[in-house]
Amino acid sequence: MTGRVHYVYGVVGASLETVTAPKGIEGGAVTLVRNGDVAALTTSLNADDYAPEKVEALTANVDWVSDRAIAHDRWTRIHRPRLRAGRSAQGSSGGA
Repeated sequence: MTGRVHYVYGVVGASLETVTAPKGIEGGAVTLVRNGDVAALTTSLNADDYAPEKVEALTANVDWVSDRAIAHDRWTRIHRPRLRAGRSAQGSSGGA
């Protein structure tokens, strides 16, 4: 598998600024994928690192899960009033 997957923290208003915001999962930048007046808060991740069989095995590692939960929580605590949807993950083989 090659390409990128996008971890989605939630959906916010498209005018939200992320420049000074905290880092996301794996220390990655959190960016907006805009669609009209809403946007998904996402971090782009290496698809090979998040292949289903790897993620399934890694979920048994409490430290691995904890690091990702902390990054997710950091964003949802900051933007909870603005979030319009819960977390989800969506893969892609190309750009966002």
